[in-house]
Amino acid sequence: MKIFSWNIRGINDCGRQRVVRSWLQSLGSSVGALLETHVQEEKFLRVSGAVAPGWRVDNNYSEAAGGRIWLLWSSNLSVVVYLKTDQFILCEVMDPASGTSCTVAFVYARNTEAERMSLWRDLVAISRNSLIAASPLVVMGDFNQILTAAEHFSIQPYDLPGHFFSWSDKRVEDPILRKLDRVLCNEKWRDCHPEAVSVFEAPGDSDHTHVVITFSSQPQFRKCSFKYFSFISSHPSFISEMVRTWEESIPVGSKMFSLGQRLKKAKLTCRRLNREGFGNIQKKSKDALSELKQIQEQLLSSPSDSLFRQKFVARKKWKFFESAQEIFFSRKARIRWLDCGDANTTFFYKAVVAHQIRNCISYLMDGGCNRIFNLSQIQEMVVAYFKNLLGSEDASLEVITVQELRDLLSYRCPPEVATQLTRIPSE
Repeated sequence: MKIFSWNIRGINDCGRQRVVRSWLQSLGSSVGALLETHVQEEKFLRVSGAVAPGWRVDNNYSEAAGGRIWLLWSSNLSVVVYLKTDQFILCEVMDPASGTSCTVAFVYARNTEAERMSLWRDLVAISRNSLIAASPLVVMGDFNQILTAAEHFSIQPYDLPGHFFSWSDKRVEDPILRKLDRVLCNEKWRDCHPEAVSVFEAPGDSDHTHVVITFSSQPQFRKCSFKYFSFISSHPSFISEMVRTWEESIPVGSKMFSLGQRLKKAKLTCRRLNREGFGNIQKKSKDALSELKQIQEQLLSSPSDSLFRQKFVARKKWKFFESAQEIFFSRKARIRWLDCGDANTTFFYKAVVAHQIRNCISYLMDGGCNRIFNLSQIQEMVVAYFKNLLGSEDASLEVITVQELRDLLSYRCPPEVATQLTRIPSE
């Protein structure tokens, strides 16, 4: 499933209708909005049928003169419209094939600041609605407003970072570029759809770029490198397990080799202790808090010495996992300036999610300008690129021998220095 938004700036022309129809067919199973179509209400069914044959359609002609927003979706998707105003359409989207569901608000904001005030009030009210807040929400479309001065390009030179700007006035002299189209989401969206990626594409005949949100049909999982966190040492078996691991005999090899093998085994032990004691740290912290609350409820209704002792143990357990969770997310978030103070677990978690999304390679462009989303194909493309860049192994090169090195290098390491290099460091 894909979600799109495009300010088409008029669709009465037959040539433009063919362009949009071809583009919609290339998307496949999709839901989205066409903005500023300039089509009168009496022509809506005829033009929408020509642009999106076989698709289901809706609009906001009842709220705005000229129908500023067209809502279109493939017949295999389920769409329920919650709310219509003159500046947005709010709906729920469900893909029965994949089970993906979300709430989408397609926005086409008014031109003046005073008129847009009602849009901001409505969006705030939507975000506070308990039903919407519990659902993955994305707000996308033409907001007719830049956020900062950096999102306005006029006659001053500016390095355009890809498709950063989404609107142009198409003038040859003194052109103006602005970032008017956006995609915004809530925290629930990031939690449920971390693989989703939004792409602003070239506008073609329109003055606005069109944006498409793509969901990965096959989530890819990879084994992450192990990182040692300080809370691992608080595991009850940490000292005994590390001593046992370090004292295991290494049958053959030099002292440096033995040190390396012991460090590898110590790493495996730390990984196992982390998995056993702190795996899924969020769930462990949540379960410990639920256990504490249950004991507290019993204590308030029928207090006893036994419950007081259970409360003490449960609270200590919860604080233990809560502190470990804060350490985990603070280190993952790479934020140091909040180390001192109250627990900032929620803040650190948001920072980690944002960091992962920002650094994620969602797709690569191949030689034919096609977007490749499959992880295995991306890996093959990266390997092929660097092979071509760096070249292959030169089989004609001969390996230099130890004797040839001795003939070239007159320096000899003294025996006492060589002994110190292979000695295991002491305290």
